Amino acid sequence: MKVILGGHWDKAPEGWTALTEKQQDITQRLNFQDGSVDAIFTEHVIEHIPFIPAIGFMREAFRVLRPGGILRTVAPMTHVFSNPDWHPEWLARYTFEQMRPYYEGEIAELRKMGLSLDTDMRPFLVDFLVRKHGHQFCWSGGLMASVLKGIGFSNIHVSRPGLSVYDASTCLERKIRGTNAERFAKDFGDEAYFDPESGVVEAVK
Repeated sequence: MKVILGGHWDKAPEGWTALTEKQQDITQRLNFQDGSVDAIFTEHVIEHIPFIPAIGFMREAFRVLRPGGILRTVAPMTHVFSNPDWHPEWLARYTFEQMRPYYEGEIAELRKMGLSLDTDMRPFLVDFLVRKHGHQFCWSGGLMASVLKGIGFSNIHVSRPGLSVYDASTCLERKIRGTNAERFAKDFGDEAYFDPESGVVEAVK
């Protein structure tokens, strides 16, 4: 059994079962027997719960996964958007196409001083990723990997969307939402096909 927890899935990929938040609250005990699940995938879900319940979810994932089972977590991660070499042109495009509607008042205030959002977009990006959309905690790949190791997972790998060192069939990340993903990929390469703030941590039980 392969399970997707949370997110917006109209139809699960073949071989996967997708459960909504109402069907499975990940802050509660997972509704699976010990060692009964082959893989668990979450995308832009774990940042919506606080730190301690998120650790509880990871412990539950460890419980229900079979030996050799994979947990793949995709989320906004600080090590991704704090990278000083992180695609400045791509970031600029993403900022203006995705973030502008959230900062109309701030943009107007900057304009009064002859400034614009691109004076320094990173503080707005951090604010956007940490405080908007009901986010409760922003992980880094290193912190999540350490927590997973402490829980008992092995072979933990910090990766990026679209790549897996364990099982390519677990790479279920969606395209950039709200933009033309194909256009982004054409302009900036295949990596731009995914949300630029997303990091991936995958771990084997």
